[in-house]
Amino acid sequence: MDITFLMDESELQSNRFVCLMTEEHRYDFAIINTKQFLGNSIVLSLQNHRMVLMCEEDIEDRDYWPQRLGIEAGDIEAVQSFLYGVLGALEPAELSY
Repeated sequence: MDITFLMDESELQSNRFVCLMTEEHRYDFAIINTKQFLGNSIVLSLQNHRMVLMCEEDIEDRDYWPQRLGIEAGDIEAVQSFLYGVLGALEPAELSY
């Protein structure tokens, strides 16, 4: 059986392991910042073994990441706030016209 490597790269990465508690739930994450994946970070739930690729713009998309990471509905806002601190410098500015 032949194997064709499409990519094989090594890099130094910034890894962060975080355990969060809300009123009723605990969440354990690994956040891996890498130059791969078009600047997206890998956010891995250590409890359900699922991950998402995320950038700052993805934080607002509540249909994208909470279910994949196993976030309970009542905790989405708190985890979202945490993600802004990890993936983005500031919360997005509100649109004004």
